[in-house]
Amino acid sequence: MKLKVEEEMVVEMSSLTNMSMLTVRTLCVFSRYGENHIVSKYSIKDYVWQRPVTDNNLTHTIHKCRNVLKESKTEFDVVNIRGFGYCLMNTNLAGHNIG
Repeated sequence: MKLKVEEEMVVEMSSLTNMSMLTVRTLCVFSRYGENHIVSKYSIKDYVWQRPVTDNNLTHTIHKCRNVLKESKTEFDVVNIRGFGYCLMNTNLAGHNIG
């Protein structure tokens, strides 16, 4: 998957289409932190919505991100790290250290 971000705008997305802006912004958050880094729920909500939202909003958007990644046949998935947040992981490297 290639996701290029410049000044908070997605300028290049290879094989990712028909996404809502919330999904794009959520993927941008993971792109900024990089793979295998935990991103807190608060950080995602703050960047994507810039206002208070329920956990259900976040869960729904994460589900959409997972679907986009799966449909794009990338080697990445968004994994829930219980009690901490979410992490963009390379499924080929599952089991390696997260941090």
